[in-house]
Amino acid sequence: MKNHWVKRPLRIGGLTLLLLLAIGIGIGLQGRGVVQAEEETTIKPTMVRVQGYAEQTTAPTIAYLTLGAQSQADDVKTAQAQNTKDMDAVLGAIKEKGIPDNHIQTVNYYVNSRYDNYGASITGYEVIHAVRVKVEDIDKAGEIIDAAIEAGANHSNQISFDITDAQRDALYKEAMKEAVKQAEGNAKILAESIGKELGTVAEVIEGGAAQPTPMYDGIDYAMAGERAGIHPGETRVGATVTLIYNTK
Repeated sequence: MKNHWVKRPLRIGGLTLLLLLAIGIGIGLQGRGVVQAEEETTIKPTMVRVQGYAEQTTAPTIAYLTLGAQSQADDVKTAQAQNTKDMDAVLGAIKEKGIPDNHIQTVNYYVNSRYDNYGASITGYEVIHAVRVKVEDIDKAGEIIDAAIEAGANHSNQISFDITDAQRDALYKEAMKEAVKQAEGNAKILAESIGKELGTVAEVIEGGAAQPTPMYDGIDYAMAGERAGIHPGETRVGATVTLIYNTK
């Protein structure tokens, strides 16, 4: 009798436990269904993404000249010695115009073999040495080119123009302000076109500065003795800004 009395309450307890579990699962499923229904009916606010771009222009204030000498001889040592002599004269003329050593940088130096018309045998050698010269007083660019040519410069024909870092930074900030204004105007138009009002700005993305486009020109070495005509034109600095707005 004692063993029979113990087993029966356990059997009832098991049924009770199963019943409670079933009720709990049902309630859990109902709750989950409510959460899913709420998520499905939640509508995210419409957002507007726009981009603005603006440019600022200014006259260049820096010139970069690429000047060099090309020398030829029957053997390498003689060609190198001649080139060294030619470049010493060119560099001396450049420095006499007030250009410091730290504004002169070698950008090309190479030795080439010269061949006959059939390309079968070497007939001589040529040495080319070119330097890049930074001219902060842009009005002196033509004068420096003339002096280099008169001293023996006969290779490389590139000139480019730029502005200082301070100028670039100032122009970029102004361009960025204009880019933001443009983006704001575009955002209002888009919001109105979909029947919304422009809300708060959710995100601002700076697109970075468009680097100034260097202005290039050629140097005619046959014009030695004549004043080189320099036309710097203008330098442009651009900025891009992306704005993301909430609407209401």
